Amino acid sequence: MKYLLTDRAKKHVKDHFAPMEKSGSIFNPVYFPSIESLLNILLDMEPINEIIQSECMATHIYKIAAFEYVGWDGIGKFSDYPSVKVKVENRNGFMTRFIETSEFPQTKLVNIVFKYCLDGMELITAFPGTYAPAFPHNSMSKEDFQIASEFWNEHGLLRKY
Repeated sequence: MKYLLTDRAKKHVKDHFAPMEKSGSIFNPVYFPSIESLLNILLDMEPINEIIQSECMATHIYKIAAFEYVGWDGIGKFSDYPSVKVKVENRNGFMTRFIETSEFPQTKLVNIVFKYCLDGMELITAFPGTYAPAFPHNSMSKEDFQIASEFWNEHGLLRKY
């Protein structure tokens, strides 16, 4: 698949390609040092799933079996970490819940969130691991807001301690 990469998207995804990041999903820099390196691999691949997020937004999910793992999953389900204290902090304008852990799970999954536009599919973000809807916000439809709220009530971002 070919995705259009804007400067805004490059800025948005850069933290997912930072090898020393302490929270959220991170790509393995050995295989993917940049968003461009990831998009080059995806050119000849078909997603294993497509999740429609709104009238013009969707997520393609890929499984890249050619590598041992593509990165580390930075999303966890609270029920999988019952003895961990959850911390709440402002992250990019959203009150976000963090699960502190010593290790992030390895993953072969890649999520590409994009919007359909006149020129094709414009990349919004890319991250390895578990599919996650956007954090709930007022510009979402009522249904999308409910889906996002339910997901983020059960999940949080993983953070290394």
